[in-house]
Amino acid sequence: MKMKTKLNLILTLISTWILTLAIYFAFGFFFDVFLEIIPILLAPVIITLCTLKREVAKRCCIGVVVTFLILSIGAFTAVGVISTSKPAYGVKPVAGSVEKISYSKDFMMDNYDINQKTEVKVWLPDGYDEGTKYPVLYVLDGDVLFDYTALKASMLSKEDKGDVIVVSVGYGYWNSTFARGGIIWQDEKNVRGRWRDFCFADDTEMGYMSEDFGGESKRGKEFADFVMNTVVKDIRAKYSTYTSNSTIFGHSVGGGMAAYMLTQYNPSQGDDNPFTNFVIVDNAYLEYYHRQLPNLERAMQDAVGVAHTTINVYRIWGGAVNPVDEPEQQALHDELVSKGWTNVNSYFWIPEGANHADTQTIGIDNALYLATGNPFGTN
Repeated sequence: MKMKTKLNLILTLISTWILTLAIYFAFGFFFDVFLEIIPILLAPVIITLCTLKREVAKRCCIGVVVTFLILSIGAFTAVGVISTSKPAYGVKPVAGSVEKISYSKDFMMDNYDINQKTEVKVWLPDGYDEGTKYPVLYVLDGDVLFDYTALKASMLSKEDKGDVIVVSVGYGYWNSTFARGGIIWQDEKNVRGRWRDFCFADDTEMGYMSEDFGGESKRGKEFADFVMNTVVKDIRAKYSTYTSNSTIFGHSVGGGMAAYMLTQYNPSQGDDNPFTNFVIVDNAYLEYYHRQLPNLERAMQDAVGVAHTTINVYRIWGGAVNPVDEPEQQALHDELVSKGWTNVNSYFWIPEGANHADTQTIGIDNALYLATGNPFGTN
């Protein structure tokens, strides 16, 4: 084989290797789009066919295909091992047990344009007893935050500071990039994961905030309805829970989702309301929240301004990267306080020095304190 031919062969194999890994990492190992990107990987093969002699090109093509298959199998195996063995925060609960509930990929196909499953993880305290009622903490972004939340809940239980059931909603992925739907390559009508489920298309303007997050396929309302009307009801049917102590936690756009769920509270539903505590951390979608607030106002007016049971709204705002005197965030708190509704408590707290990432764990810690009756407002 001539030196030029060997060099072309080596360059082809190296380009295939680099391209394969680059695409895997760029796309976050999203298996549901894997078939869509295969044509891109054929580029080195086409180049080889056009530049090399036929017999050499044949060997190059075989080498390209074999290399691609080996890299693919290795990548899928590595991701499979990592996703089943290593928690996102590198920690596991010190006690208790974990159960999983998977919802089929087509459970919302009437509303969703992408066939993607939802996985709910449940942590139960050590010695869980069907004869005892437990508060429940629901955590959005469950793929990333479940392990940390379960660890902290198990530590509180071990210290006799209270028991709580932890329920997280995610997609069954480990890596934070694709667990959050962080796929780079997607078209406007096929956003995936978190960016599809946590983002809203306004009732009258399809594609609300689409320029910021890319796409018209916002399914925030449908996803919220799924959590409130399917997940919560299934958890209450399967486990022994307090309906009067049920907390939803959301961070960033998840915080915006939790804020939206607050606007859907209706005293006339009584114990059928999914949540009584709302921990809203560094939340997005302020405008959408304000558009939905009249729903809550009408429901409270119909109930003569009295909530069915005590409702606690806790907003946490990271002071290190967000303005301490953020007027819009403060206004969300002031607005609720100004209503003077009975049994509705609103709190606004800025942890000193906390940035956007810090408030994830600070928020979870305090959501657990709230659910278990421990002091809220601790860094």
